[in-house]
Amino acid sequence: MNIPNLITLYRITTIPIFVGLVFYGKKEAAFFIFLSAGISDAIDGFLARILNQRTLLGTYLDPIADKALIDLAFLSLTIKGFIPIWVAIIVLGRDFIIIIGFITLKAASFEIKVEPNLLGKATTLSEMLFILSTLSSFVFLSRLKYPLITIMIVLNCISGILYISKGTKIVEGGKRCQS
Repeated sequence: MNIPNLITLYRITTIPIFVGLVFYGKKEAAFFIFLSAGISDAIDGFLARILNQRTLLGTYLDPIADKALIDLAFLSLTIKGFIPIWVAIIVLGRDFIIIIGFITLKAASFEIKVEPNLLGKATTLSEMLFILSTLSSFVFLSRLKYPLITIMIVLNCISGILYISKGTKIVEGGKRCQS
């Protein structure tokens, strides 16, 4: 277990704490827990690259941690009435399609490379900033909530279409894993 993977595990441990704080109405504490989780997302990848500590575990664990953190944040904030349901449906729907597509392709033994890309990183960043703006009592950050909705929705739709296109190309290419 290397340092980047330990940082990713830290992010995973923040998820139930964050959700609990949201449900108990502790928005300020939830803000800081989510902020630390978001910062850990940037740090783990950076350290994995500069320390040359990329691992197969980290390749899968990092995006799982991101999806779990963001999706459970959207779900809990929507249930508590802080986020419109239509916004959550778009974000969660895209992630559901990506996850089901990945599982389906893996189950059919297609070769899939899990690689972060700039659009995916921008989408994740926009989601994290939107969540922080939703939780924020800081006036300057809370004012960004509505412009961030637009950016986030556009990025979610574009990246969702690109993931579907990538999955379609994988199937059309027919390259399967050797067993």
